[in-house]
Amino acid sequence: MYEFNDCFYTYIAIVMTVFVTDPNCPFEIGGPARSLPNIEVATTANLLIGQPFPCDGIIKSYSYYRIVPDIVAFVGVFRRVNDDEVKIVSVSELKDSIPGEHVVLLSPEVRVQAGDFLGIFYQQGEVAGVIPNDVGPSTSDREDLFQNYVVRAYFSDFAPGIDTGATFSLSRLGYSVNRAKFALQADMEYPTTAGEPMSPVTIIS
Repeated sequence: MYEFNDCFYTYIAIVMTVFVTDPNCPFEIGGPARSLPNIEVATTANLLIGQPFPCDGIIKSYSYYRIVPDIVAFVGVFRRVNDDEVKIVSVSELKDSIPGEHVVLLSPEVRVQAGDFLGIFYQQGEVAGVIPNDVGPSTSDREDLFQNYVVRAYFSDFAPGIDTGATFSLSRLGYSVNRAKFALQADMEYPTTAGEPMSPVTIIS
């Protein structure tokens, strides 16, 4: 507010936030990060192969819904090498916490390539999974469910490849296929053609 000749003028700034991005590169991959029907979740690994990252980008954080308080979960970024083999690009820990919605900020942030996908896994011996899901058979025609590999693997199986880039044979580990979605999403940012990250742009008028 400014004073001039005993008159008062109020200047109001209108702030608007817009997102500038390719519509094919959403800011949220996976999810939704809210409670889902299945709350009795096994601790075998799930590779969310039917929800790949559509663009090269940067994961800023993971948003997820937790149903069990005292168990650690791991989220990995996986990359296909061929029809049978995958390798793990990064691993993030979802530390034990109270049930409900959570956001885990990543430091360092995780760079992904188009075609990479998320996986959820646990330490062997954990009694329950922490992220609820909604699951149907592999033949389900529900458009809100996506191809998912249920792999008989745990943190100890993936650990050797975390730092080495070693590949894992899915057929050797053993897996089955269903269609599912999980209460987990990657919160994204994308590089522009100039190499700078795409993020919300604030306009003041």
